[in-house]
Amino acid sequence: MADTVPAIASQVAPVAPPAPYTPDFDSPYFLSSSDHGGVVIVTKPLTGAADFPSWFRAFRMTLEGRNKIGFVDGSLPRPDDDDPNLRFWVRNNAIVGGWIMNSVAEHIAQSLLYVETARDMWLFLSKSYQQSNAPRKYRIKQKLRDLRQGSMDVASYFSAIFAVWKEFQTIRANHSCTCGRCTCLLSKRWNDEDEGDFVIDFLFGLNDEYENVCGHILAMDPPPETVDAGAAAPYQNYKAF
Repeated sequence: MADTVPAIASQVAPVAPPAPYTPDFDSPYFLSSSDHGGVVIVTKPLTGAADFPSWFRAFRMTLEGRNKIGFVDGSLPRPDDDDPNLRFWVRNNAIVGGWIMNSVAEHIAQSLLYVETARDMWLFLSKSYQQSNAPRKYRIKQKLRDLRQGSMDVASYFSAIFAVWKEFQTIRANHSCTCGRCTCLLSKRWNDEDEGDFVIDFLFGLNDEYENVCGHILAMDPPPETVDAGAAAPYQNYKAF
């Protein structure tokens, strides 16, 4: 009779299931389902130097909102080859680079095709299309001079000139106290002067039917605070004066 071999009970311990993946939403490497290379993240593509300032600001704001600004401003350089984060950096760099190429005109995208990093693309665009302050000031002041209400309602005209004025403020030198203990309220005085200049530019472009309104507003002391998008509505009511 053949000998029987007793069965040996398995002593293998049960394996615990892996812990669920918890994404780090604060990491610049985090990618949501909408973060892919085919996304167009600004509404108007870059076509040249004239629209570079507005494009630059809109694109930068979007990158900051998606926590990807480090891939273009140099604050998140490429990790070393042995760094475990390298693969995440490479993937994000490619996606941000895709966003840039999708957000510029075709003739500009062609010049970016063989640029390796999103940072280098950003620097190339800045060097190629960013104007110095003097030409930009001239162009913006010319837009302010030529902008008229025309067929627009007051609110639409206000929005149009407000956008141009805010662009002008980004390149205009601001005076501020640097001693750290000044009580002269220089910043407030400069802001008040800024708003006064905007009032004049705004009134200058209104249609002739608002001539009496312009005189009434200019006679106000202090003048109305118009550097506020919500200030368009009151001007529509001034026609009654």
